[in-house]
Amino acid sequence: MNKTIHHLYFKVLTYVKLAYLEQVRKGTDQTLANHALQVANELNDYKSQYIVTALLHDIIEEAEFTMEGVHTFLLSECKVDANFADEVCDALDVLTNQATKKSMPNIGRVKRHRINAARYLNASRIAKIVKLADIYVTIKYAKENDITLNPFWIEEKKDLVYNYLSKGIEPDTKILVKTILKIMSL
Repeated sequence: MNKTIHHLYFKVLTYVKLAYLEQVRKGTDQTLANHALQVANELNDYKSQYIVTALLHDIIEEAEFTMEGVHTFLLSECKVDANFADEVCDALDVLTNQATKKSMPNIGRVKRHRINAARYLNASRIAKIVKLADIYVTIKYAKENDITLNPFWIEEKKDLVYNYLSKGIEPDTKILVKTILKIMSL
């Protein structure tokens, strides 16, 4: 890895750690920053846009940062070009659930899932690959730590992988295959 890329990852990871502090994932003792790093590690064979997106994938939802703030950070602090920042932020927009219990309190979980999942049909490859890695890492962590995943969550993720994320992705993509095998093991 060249020095510039290493510096970029360091800056983004530092930003993520500051954003989350020691905030942990719901139902676990895993910090959000550690989860983001694990997702990024699954994508170490991909271009830097994928890895940066993986590091930032929960930052809008969990740390309540704004897309504009992340975009500005990428341009001014990380010194990436506008196209790079746009690609990352476009993927982050899809990765950030728009239909939440808070934003749509009168709509049930299944309908909110469908609204969020439908956004992946026309999503960038970056968004789809990062979401696959996120699901894979979550299931792997749960299995390694004897955490029981919510059956509704499992069904939603199966639907998301099979009906949305796999569309437009080469069937032999390593992270797609790994995620499908992990989901099948549940």
